[in-house]
Amino acid sequence: MATGNRWTAMDDNGRLTDGGEL
Repeated sequence: MATGNRWTAMDDNGRLTDGGEL
């Protein structure tokens, strides 16, 4: 999953990202 996406997804740390938030 790349950063800066416009959907809620889990980052490498398993945290929920919203709009590509770290």
